[in-house]
Amino acid sequence: MPFATHLDGQIEYFVEGDGPPLLLIHGTASDARGMWFDRGYVSALSQNFTTIAVNGRGYGGSSGVTKLEHLSWALYRDELLAVLDQLGVSQAAAFGYSRGGRLAAILAMEYPERISALVMGGANLQPNSAFPFRRLSDSRSPLHPRRLAGVLKRRILRQSRSQSGPDTIWGPVLKEYGMSQQEAERIHIDPFLDIERAVHQITMPTLLFQGERDAMFALEDSARLVDRLDRAELTVIPGAGHDVIRRPDLVLPVVEPFLLQRTGRP
Repeated sequence: MPFATHLDGQIEYFVEGDGPPLLLIHGTASDARGMWFDRGYVSALSQNFTTIAVNGRGYGGSSGVTKLEHLSWALYRDELLAVLDQLGVSQAAAFGYSRGGRLAAILAMEYPERISALVMGGANLQPNSAFPFRRLSDSRSPLHPRRLAGVLKRRILRQSRSQSGPDTIWGPVLKEYGMSQQEAERIHIDPFLDIERAVHQITMPTLLFQGERDAMFALEDSARLVDRLDRAELTVIPGAGHDVIRRPDLVLPVVEPFLLQRTGRP
């Protein structure tokens, strides 16, 4: 597989298909192959786009996380740019999910000239929105708050222990510095979650989509962001949770028409 060089690392990426370039950015608990190939997204999207699926540092065949600075969102953002630069792609649509959705939005906000259309799934730009325990008292939840807390805790622990989970990838560095994953997320992402800047910089066509029962990101935060962006829309997938990305049969009918219309494909 090809690699792009950025600073002290090698970043693995996969290119499939033909058509306008589409950058695919995976989330925390999965790598490019697990999120985009194994679930059929590349197979479907590569019919109309040149898909560029990138493994972030620490995932797949990319270089590992060995220093605290390797957790920086600026580093992950710039590694995506390094891949586009190596391929000679001056502008691409970006589709990211969960943490990858935030990365896609940060890339669009910091380098709007490089992103033609933005799809941010299961994510928004509200600080602390990704920490579900602050919303456990929501009376609309079908579970008692304490029971819901237990369900979410077990789910997050299962993800963190997976082969591609943050515990495996970030764990040694976080342990060395005495930090939790949550502390690292706050330190490294909060400086980029500037909604006022996003309002002025994210002017390309933008789609946010979320599962109706997403417990990781508040739908009301996503709706407020969409209301403030000039060319944005929000689609809520009924009955789905944060793991809706596992259901391409629900996600692709939302994402594909948006991308086809905004990239000029027939």
